[in-house]
Amino acid sequence: MEGSHQYTAALLEAVQALQEICEQFFYEKSQDDLGKYPMAEYNANLKTYEGLMNKCQELGVGLTQHLRGESAQPEG
Repeated sequence: MEGSHQYTAALLEAVQALQEICEQFFYEKSQDDLGKYPMAEYNANLKTYEGLMNKCQELGVGLTQHLRGESAQPEG
């Protein structure tokens, strides 16, 4: 099903974006040098992640509607 592949791909992209944010933040924190991950870069990365999550939510709603529509179809 095309919708589920799109949703899964979008979700993976969002998780990878969040992973990058966490890795960079926690690495710099472990080095006691958060200055290497400037707030502007963090905010830009967070905005990207939020956009990806919005896309996931939109695709998820569409997928749910599609699946509900399929289950409502008469058999035979």
